[in-house]
Amino acid sequence: MTQLHYAYLASFGVSSAFLNWLLEGQAPWVRLLCYILLLSTMGFACLYHSLKRSIKSKD
Repeated sequence: MTQLHYAYLASFGVSSAFLNWLLEGQAPWVRLLCYILLLSTMGFACLYHSLKRSIKSKD
């Protein structure tokens, strides 16, 4: 894993801790939905930056 992946992993950890604090009294399905959205957003952002970096390195 590159430093970019570690940065996204760290930001996911911080964001999920904040989200856990924010949604403390909510229903479990709301928390699950928010975690799925957070995970998919971080995953797509990580993939986007990896693809962008690999395209720049080939040019």
